[in-house]
Amino acid sequence: MDTLYKKKVNQISNGVNRAARVNLLLAIHCHQPVGNFAGVFSDAYEKAYLPFIDVLDRHPKIKVCFHYSGSLLDWLLVKHPEFIQRLKRLIRQGRIEIISGGYYEPILSLIPLRDACGQIAMLSSLIKDKFDFEPRGGWLAERVWEPKIPHILSSSGIKYTVVDDWHFKLAGFDIDKLSGYYLTEEETRSVALFASNEKLRYLMPFAAPRATIDYLRAKAVKRDEDLTITFGDDGEKFGFWPGTHNWVYKKGWLDKFFTQIENNSDWISTHRFSDFMESNAPKGRAYIPCASYREMHEWSGGYFRNFFVKYPETNFMHKRMLQLSNRLKDTSALSDKKLTQARHHLYMAQTNCSYWHGVFGGLYLNHLRAAVYSNLIEAEKILDNGFSKKEYCNIEITDFDVDAQEEIMVNTKVFKFCFKPAAGAGICEWDYKDKSLNLVNTIMRRPENAHKEVASGVSSLSLKEKDEEISNFGAVNRLKGEGLKDYLFYDRNPRYCFLEHFLDESITVKDFYRDKYKELGDFSNSKYIFETSDNELIKKTNKIIDTLKFKKSGFINSKQLDLIKTVTIKNKKLTFKYILNNQSDEQIKAVFAGEFNFSIYDNLLSRKLGRLKANKLELNDIWNNVRFDFKFDEEVEIWHFPVETVSESESGIEKIYQELCLLFRWPIDLAPNSIWQTAFSLSL
Repeated sequence: MDTLYKKKVNQISNGVNRAARVNLLLAIHCHQPVGNFAGVFSDAYEKAYLPFIDVLDRHPKIKVCFHYSGSLLDWLLVKHPEFIQRLKRLIRQGRIEIISGGYYEPILSLIPLRDACGQIAMLSSLIKDKFDFEPRGGWLAERVWEPKIPHILSSSGIKYTVVDDWHFKLAGFDIDKLSGYYLTEEETRSVALFASNEKLRYLMPFAAPRATIDYLRAKAVKRDEDLTITFGDDGEKFGFWPGTHNWVYKKGWLDKFFTQIENNSDWISTHRFSDFMESNAPKGRAYIPCASYREMHEWSGGYFRNFFVKYPETNFMHKRMLQLSNRLKDTSALSDKKLTQARHHLYMAQTNCSYWHGVFGGLYLNHLRAAVYSNLIEAEKILDNGFSKKEYCNIEITDFDVDAQEEIMVNTKVFKFCFKPAAGAGICEWDYKDKSLNLVNTIMRRPENAHKEVASGVSSLSLKEKDEEISNFGAVNRLKGEGLKDYLFYDRNPRYCFLEHFLDESITVKDFYRDKYKELGDFSNSKYIFETSDNELIKKTNKIIDTLKFKKSGFINSKQLDLIKTVTIKNKKLTFKYILNNQSDEQIKAVFAGEFNFSIYDNLLSRKLGRLKANKLELNDIWNNVRFDFKFDEEVEIWHFPVETVSESESGIEKIYQELCLLFRWPIDLAPNSIWQTAFSLSL
């Protein structure tokens, strides 16, 4: 026994005061996002979720609370129903508690109240049905807190949640004195707050078990009353993070940790949150500001919604999700069954992981962004099913993403487009409904904090095991692959489709790939005027054709030029046309180029930089089994290259393929007051 603690214990017999006991509350959060690979689910289960329960089974005096997201529970119910039965047995024994939350792990404050309450009700209902247990707690995804959270949780029957001590620090609390739980409210709707201890998050499981016990002991000897300390963190760090499975299970960290708690049961005891609340009153009242855990505070620049500022791709997905939610709210034409199906797709599109990036977060994972769009499209297909059995083409002008600029939304039986006139009239969303696929699920290459480490060419951090300790997560060797610094290129413009450039003929494909080129004109990413052909639908052979027209008057090296571009939509075929009109009294000579970025993987063109000349081009997307057939009026030079980002995750810093860039190039030599034009078609 520690000398300081022994001294404190001895004070009992001297009648001075009593030794403080420690109530340890453990909350383990387990989640896999919608759209993640099946192999990741399986690997996490084998390395973390299952062995944790195996160890817990051997320590009957230890009590733990678990949160499993709905997407993970769905997988477990199908793949490992025996695991669900084990959890149910532990609940009956009073050893564990299941915590509710948003079914698909949304950031509750960033979705409409009706959706937030609906998601919580959905998960609570599943827990009641499968575990015969009434959940009282609600897990907050990424512990993102905003003042309306108490209203959401209380309205959903949730009595408590876990935030971080960082939240309390921002509210002016002395975090060294935090203990137990505090009450907060919004419009008298109250909820209890437990503060997860950041120091424990770094000790567990990255330091030897005794380090956590010593920390608790040091906290206890400073107090004259019992101490209640909370740990709430990811279950994946207990076996699934790099290096942790060997440390936590093969070398026995978790078993040793539980054993040490049992060996110190004279002053440490574990509790379920709901049991603790029944026996203990709140420590007081707390009103905390908008916050998350400290690391998220750093990644987001202090406020989670800042991700909408840093990443326009995030803002776009978020506003598309809200647009769909509003459609669902206002619909009355669907049956209850269809409405429920559409709502489930909406909920899946609200999974938080695709909307942000730090060490965690999946914004840079193409397949997670794709899952958001896939579910949005699936829901909209249900809503549009009764719209028309025939071909149709609806055009809506709206500022749905709240950027003070109007977007042109075009909806057909086969496709849905979003054009941005203020950003070069580019196509920022192109939904192919047959595959529930957004073909422009693209992302820009932009600076990230981790790039400073990459630019140095070496990682000064390494994974070490010394004196039975594994270094904390931040000390993992993070550089995955050689030559990452050779891919640190940053894009000046969003990677949309149907963008235009005027380039000097000396520019190479490598220059364009690295974004090391000069624009000769002022057309790229600038504002175009939308001039659709009288907005009329032209019927031919029972098919509906619509042509959208965009115009820009600009300058090429101070010489005025008008650019008109049109796209004609007919079933699965699109025809793109460019018209250049030299309005000056001088010759205009340049390379005119049309840029198209597709979030697909073609086994030939996506592998490396290249150039070819052809009057037709076939792409084969091996990700989604979609074929693209381009046909040009004349032979055209085509540049192609992969767009790859360098980003970090819990496993390290790596290069990730995002999309394929195609650049169609036409040398032009326009006499004064002359016109040049070309066209090409694309069939899917």
